Amino acid sequence: PYFLAGFSLGGAIAYESALHLRAAGHEIALLVLIDAMAPSSNPKGLARFARHVGEFAHRAPSTWPSYFMRRWRNRRTRQRIDRRRYGNPADRGAGTERLATDILPEAWRAYAPRSFDGRAVLFRCAEDIALWRRTPDMGWGGLVAGGIETRDIPATHQYLMHEPAVAIL
Repeated sequence: PYFLAGFSLGGAIAYESALHLRAAGHEIALLVLIDAMAPSSNPKGLARFARHVGEFAHRAPSTWPSYFMRRWRNRRTRQRIDRRRYGNPADRGAGTERLATDILPEAWRAYAPRSFDGRAVLFRCAEDIALWRRTPDMGWGGLVAGGIETRDIPATHQYLMHEPAVAIL
């Protein structure tokens, strides 16, 4: 049997892999969607806006400036890491950079998943509740016919693959 898991966009990739394997007659023992929105369930811009609104709703106004600063610093850090990893953004034609910024997001928007007859486990980031509050199953409920078990991890999407969240996951 196959055990499949995917984080973020990788959730859709694991899901589609499960569909193909099942169609080929293979057993899917476990499908894990790790903080992955179902394709077309919530556009990225709306999801980002909802996350920030949710953050503000659960924080005292006195903490808002530090929240803004932390988000700004995190974004700058990610940009520096991405530049080192993928090169200068001006070189958009380069392989990995183009894949990460153009091809995968376009494929995700165009993806229309079919129903999966098995079960799935969905790990959600408890600190990003605004992302999934609208649909607690993050849009997968109508797609996973065998049901979804949800588990919450005390982390944000950005830090889910860092300790201590990894140990909990």
